[in-house]
Amino acid sequence: MGFHKKFFFILLVSALFSSCMIDNSNNYMAIEGKDHCGFIVDPRTGQGIRWKMDDLPVSFYIHESVPEQARRNFISAIDHWNQEWEDYTHSRGEETAPDLFAVVGEGNVFKGQVRNDSYNMLFFAGQAKPYGMKQETQAITKTYSLRKRIRDTDIIVNTESFQYHYDPGYDEAILAFKQEQQSFRRLASSQIPSFWQRVKSYLMNFLRFFHRLFTAGKYRDIAALRSGRIPVDRVDFPSLMIHELGHVPGLSHVEGRFSSHHSVSSRRGKGSTDYSVMHPKLAYGQIRRNIGNYDLQNMFCGYYGGQ
Repeated sequence: MGFHKKFFFILLVSALFSSCMIDNSNNYMAIEGKDHCGFIVDPRTGQGIRWKMDDLPVSFYIHESVPEQARRNFISAIDHWNQEWEDYTHSRGEETAPDLFAVVGEGNVFKGQVRNDSYNMLFFAGQAKPYGMKQETQAITKTYSLRKRIRDTDIIVNTESFQYHYDPGYDEAILAFKQEQQSFRRLASSQIPSFWQRVKSYLMNFLRFFHRLFTAGKYRDIAALRSGRIPVDRVDFPSLMIHELGHVPGLSHVEGRFSSHHSVSSRRGKGSTDYSVMHPKLAYGQIRRNIGNYDLQNMFCGYYGGQ
């Protein structure tokens, strides 16, 4: 088969692949319903499921099956979500919002099993079927809930059917993004005389506006521009992890009018209401790393308006 025929064949087949399944493992049924905040619905109660606010951040362990570069990309995806979440919640007036995720022992690997054991874990699976995955499913997020509260979540990546693209450049861009955010927080927490508190408030709002407009956008775009280096026969691992991490706090899939990709040059991904990282399909060679406003709005609704 010639290169061009092979290329178009890969694109055609990849369009059929779902990026993941959502599995509420109390009854082993795939869950696709959603509540008014876009959260996964437990079919037994008809209610959206989520963690208690006191349980945030969701602490993740990384299983020994996960290779080193995949581990680094996963940690970067966690940092990415946390920084975007902090930025968004601050813009909505929440100054002390908890992180969504944390990693336990970043430099360590752990043993464990996919089960309801209160150890949230990332696994790589050389065989898909034991975990309830179809061969064409790239990953599955197994969620264990009691009534409407999530108790445990595991992410399992299908390495039997897919090869993945790991990107050190993504790690570099997110690290720079994180360092900029930390510098901004230090400035925001600096102590000044009470007479200047109101001036400080105006100044910080002004700085937040320009920080979101220029600095944060710059690092998001650096991460996204790596798309040109993804082989057409591989799945972008950072994109897949951004998606799966969206399921962990409770977000369901987004379909219909919502786009699964965007133009970096126009920055539609950040501000547009028709872009979401929770679209269920992720094609070979596709990048989908920039977390959309729609996803952040739903997350905020679920944890500050949908309790």
